[in-house]
Amino acid sequence: MQEDNIYIIEKLIDVDPSRAAYLLGRSYQVGLGIDKNLEQAKKWLTLARNQGFYSAKSALLFLKIQNRTLLTTLKRSINKVFSRLSIGSIFFDRKEAVCSTEISQDNLQALLKSEVIKIHDKRINNLKIEQENDAESMFLGIK
Repeated sequence: MQEDNIYIIEKLIDVDPSRAAYLLGRSYQVGLGIDKNLEQAKKWLTLARNQGFYSAKSALLFLKIQNRTLLTTLKRSINKVFSRLSIGSIFFDRKEAVCSTEISQDNLQALLKSEVIKIHDKRINNLKIEQENDAESMFLGIK
């Protein structure tokens, strides 16, 4: 079921690349069918928004809230550790990742195709590793 979203994204690239970018961004945001990666989520959601896909705007807002919550939690945890060690507090500078605002539909399609290929390659590699581990376990009589 999780792999179905990558298949859908792959089919959408040529038909509706802004929707494909949005779905890829959301997949990265929640870790659906691929590893969760908030930086990649922001990249793809920004590209979708810049191509006029309206739903990407609200997804980016949620991502910003999600990042702010994580950053606040991290700050509190680190400051607790430092205060226990009598070192004081630590301050963080927020840096916003910048994503190109101008991209042609052809370039977006090429980027999406490249990303889908990377995802497929990673899945194939993970399957090979699993098969090697299974074979080794069977050889050693672990399973």
